[in-house]
Amino acid sequence: MVFALPSQWFKKRRGLATGIVIAGAAVGGAVSSLIIQVNICPVEVFKVNNARQAMLLRMTLQMTLLIYAFAQGGVMLVGCFLAKTRTSSSRTSEPSRKRIQWVDSIYLKDSVFWSCWFALALFVLGYQIPLIFISVYVRDTIPSTPAQLATLPISIMNFSSAVGRTTVGLVADRIGFVNAFILTALISAFSQAILWNLTTHNYAGVIAFSVIFGLTGPCYVSLTTPIAATLYGTQSLATLTGLLNMASLPGALGGPPIGGYILKASGRNWRILAGYSGAVQFAGVLCILYARFKREPKVLARL
Repeated sequence: MVFALPSQWFKKRRGLATGIVIAGAAVGGAVSSLIIQVNICPVEVFKVNNARQAMLLRMTLQMTLLIYAFAQGGVMLVGCFLAKTRTSSSRTSEPSRKRIQWVDSIYLKDSVFWSCWFALALFVLGYQIPLIFISVYVRDTIPSTPAQLATLPISIMNFSSAVGRTTVGLVADRIGFVNAFILTALISAFSQAILWNLTTHNYAGVIAFSVIFGLTGPCYVSLTTPIAATLYGTQSLATLTGLLNMASLPGALGGPPIGGYILKASGRNWRILAGYSGAVQFAGVLCILYARFKREPKVLARL
């Protein structure tokens, strides 16, 4: 629901507003990963001499997670009270007593909707791979890397995504949200299929890949709601956003297990895994091209 709110309040700078709001999720993810790294580090760096020391280390981590969970819950509670929906004038003039329609079946019968849905499903399927496996990749291919540096690319991806989600909003306000999704998805697919294979033989290459992927890969989150508003308007926007966000479930649940199976079946061949994740995202681009040209046949048109 929160992702849909900026599109209700902003029209001219809808992409920028949505990008700034969703960038908060990226900052939160980066900060949380750094907190966990700081508390896990003693377990990996220092030798545990007895069971008492091990218990104290585990209790410290558990207490940190508990405090962080309560702090996060408090911030989210305040945010929920600050969130406010905007009701259009046409809807306020309607009678207050009206049968609730949970899902508008017109979307389920529209080929454009399914084009966007499958595009998001395929994109997220490939998007999960670098986030889950990049630290494992560093340990496998650059074994001399310290434990903290091996997990640092995850934080870099999250911080970069905060910048990318905001920047893509500015770009989308000029070229259109569907066009912006196609552009960022292509760069993300290229970074995985090509850059991850060719430039990550040293730690500097891993960091460069993490920045590029972080700037483009997570942008789909800030573009989903504006795409829905562009294609269908702002009425029932929260419902439509929810339906489109459901497309991320197959990728979120199946992406890491499929990636793990591919890595194991290929004999830990990282080139095959990187090529797979990039190819899946490219397939997502092909899916959304149908919606793009169905709504606007002109190649250079803003959509």
